[in-house]
Amino acid sequence: MIDVAFFVPTLNRNPMVLRAVHSCIAAIEHAGVTGRVIVLDSKSDDGSWEALNAVFGDDLRVELRQNERGLGPTKSWCDNVAGFEAAYATFLWSDDYVAREFLTELLPPLREGAAVAIGHGKIRPAECEEPLSQEGRRGALPADTVASAYFLKGTPDGDPLQVSPACALFPHAAVSSWLGRVEGMSRANGLREYFLWRRAIGPDLLLFFIALGGVKDTVFRTQAEVAQFSAHEGSITISSSPWFLTMGYWLARCIAFCEADLDFGAADRHAIAAELFVQGIVLKRRAPDELPGFGDRSAVREAISREMEAVRAAAGKSIASPVMLRPAWQALRRRMGSAG
Repeated sequence: MIDVAFFVPTLNRNPMVLRAVHSCIAAIEHAGVTGRVIVLDSKSDDGSWEALNAVFGDDLRVELRQNERGLGPTKSWCDNVAGFEAAYATFLWSDDYVAREFLTELLPPLREGAAVAIGHGKIRPAECEEPLSQEGRRGALPADTVASAYFLKGTPDGDPLQVSPACALFPHAAVSSWLGRVEGMSRANGLREYFLWRRAIGPDLLLFFIALGGVKDTVFRTQAEVAQFSAHEGSITISSSPWFLTMGYWLARCIAFCEADLDFGAADRHAIAAELFVQGIVLKRRAPDELPGFGDRSAVREAISREMEAVRAAAGKSIASPVMLRPAWQALRRRMGSAG
């Protein structure tokens, strides 16, 4: 079994995908480990496939695959992972890239027993290639603290956690578990399928939650910039409205709260359930008139209500009273401004 695998699904990202693959190879070489970069191209028509073969066709560290166009990004993720054999792995969007120090920063803690190793992803213009900073705090956090932070938007010291796997490294067991569960979680109903499966907003966060599910170990956390998240017009963050992004990741949090076997204290569990419930209310109020391919506003609101009821049931107690929801409202308003 090789040490590390980087999975790089791509569609029409020439020449950025070449930079992404080069960065993975540089990280493997810098760490002096065995590694593989698996690129899954969804029948690009911008010259990406030809360029990848011309540059990496003879490189044994790079495996080039193709699948059919139109399967959806999350399906491409799953196809990319199927049958992989590596002790540790991560995903990388093909318009992003990792720092040369990615593996020297994140691999040693995993070998020492950390459940997940998480760094910082720097959001910068796509064309930026300046060195990423390796400064900042490093340390271990309890896994249940990190799980709570992904719901409550930050670690106890106020440090936000990013949701892209490109700034983290996962053990084989976590990625395999994600592969076995993500389709069922993402396609359980129409709303989930629309956001998580067809638009790929949320399945990345599910990987973190599944890695943390049932784990009693520590998580390694560093503020070192281990990846660049590229901002450009075609990126999912730029091209998706704030409501769409919030909706997809809210669904992932609801799924994880109900299904991911996460370990919380009673106080955190109640606070998380209340916050999810309040966010659901806000999302219903701001729902668009129509989601093409899904339904009109009333259908969206009804689907959100069903997710909220699942959260209420999983919480094991009523979370709908004004007194119980007030702290969640106040926290949400501090982060988002007026919720209306």
